[in-house]
Amino acid sequence: MIRYQIIPVTPFQQNCTVFWNEETKIGAIVDPGGDIELLDKFIDEQGLTIEKSLTHGHLDHVGSVRKWLSAEYTDYRPAYVATSSGLTGCRKRPVK
Repeated sequence: MIRYQIIPVTPFQQNCTVFWNEETKIGAIVDPGGDIELLDKFIDEQGLTIEKSLTHGHLDHVGSVRKWLSAEYTDYRPAYVATSSGLTGCRKRPVK
């Protein structure tokens, strides 16, 4: 079964959504605009592995993308940003 949790982030309180497969614990995150510590806490508490993130180019929705791609937070968390011409993939960065 697919589950999801909406987590309001940043002072704008925009919705960030975490989706995951309840059996495999593999998931995705949509619009990780900020408050990465809050998002990581939820992900860790649920025992999830986030394999994809999806967002579009608005500042309040991409604020955490750089942190999500940094080795400090993850081994692989690819980010995809929706543009008028489709999805643009950001590079993966492994933990060193």
